[in-house]
Amino acid sequence: MKNSTTDAIGLYRISVHGDHEDNICVVVANSPNEGRCKEAMPNKSDRIILTNNMGAASRARYVNPLGFMTQTIDSECNVIVHELGLDNLFD
Repeated sequence: MKNSTTDAIGLYRISVHGDHEDNICVVVANSPNEGRCKEAMPNKSDRIILTNNMGAASRARYVNPLGFMTQTIDSECNVIVHELGLDNLFD
C-alpha cells in the first residue's frame, strides 16, 4: 500500500515501478480533519489499472476528480449556476 497527500493546489503523485497487470490501484479520498469541506463527494474513490499492456500512449494514469463538500450551500452558488446557465437545463 502507498499513501500520498495533496500539494497546495490539490494534486498528488504516486510512483509505481514495474508492470502490475494483475493489480488494480484503488484511490480513496480520506476526510480531512480540519476546514469546512468534510463531507466526501459521492465518488470518494476510483480505480486505476497499472499495466503498460492496455494501449495507452502515456505511462501516466489519472483518476476522476475526488473531493469534499460543505454541509451548507454557499450563497454565491446561485449566482454562478445562473451565469453558467445551469438553472435552465431542464426547462
